[in-house]
Amino acid sequence: MGSAVNDTVQELGGALGVAVIGSIVSASFRHSLDTSGLPPSLVQAARPSVANANAVAAHAGPAGGHLLLVAHQGYTTAMTGGFAVAGTVAVIGAVLAAAALPSRRRVAATAEPTPTTDADQLTADAVLV
Repeated sequence: MGSAVNDTVQELGGALGVAVIGSIVSASFRHSLDTSGLPPSLVQAARPSVANANAVAAHAGPAGGHLLLVAHQGYTTAMTGGFAVAGTVAVIGAVLAAAALPSRRRVAATAEPTPTTDADQLTADAVLV
């Protein structure tokens, strides 16, 4: 049962992580495009994604190079923000998990052996014979 819960949480966390971080990156990309000096029709077609920007730039003529530069800079900025959010969430999760786990007593590595009596030794010798 514990394994099933672990698998479910892992799948759910992965799906939510992709959805949330993807949404952050997508929104950041759309807002980070520097559209100065570009025709509005190119900007409108390129704004949804970096793949759209690459496709539009291929057919944009002289403005295509500038559009590619702006789109790739915007994508890099968006991914940096998305990774920063993911890293922050991971660190916070690790701190919360460490705080929530029960503490464990450490067993001394150099424990002293218990003393044996002559009767113990005689019993051990008799068993070995």
